[in-house]
Amino acid sequence: MSEQATIDALHDAVVFVLELPDNQVTAGSTLDELGIDSLTASQILIEIEIRLGREVPFELIESLDEVATLTDLAAALDAGEIPVGATPDGGDD
Repeated sequence: MSEQATIDALHDAVVFVLELPDNQVTAGSTLDELGIDSLTASQILIEIEIRLGREVPFELIESLDEVATLTDLAAALDAGEIPVGATPDGGDD
C-alpha cells in the first residue's frame, strides 16, 4: 500500500467513525475539536485496522494530538518503523 493510500485510509477511518463530511477533518483539526475521547479513539483504531488489514497499537492513536499526525503514522506504518501487531497494552499484562 502506498503512503498516500495509507493516509487516505486513516483519514477515511476518522471520517467514518465520527460520521463527518470529508472536508471537516483537516490536517489542522485537533482530536479534541473533533470530540475524540478514548472510546472514540478505540473505534477509530478498529476501523484503521480493518482498512489497513493489520494491527496498530492503541498507544499510537491515543497519543495523537492532531489529525495531521495521522500522516506521520501512515508514513511510519508504511516504512515499517512501528511494531505493527504489537499488543495494544504494550504486552505488560
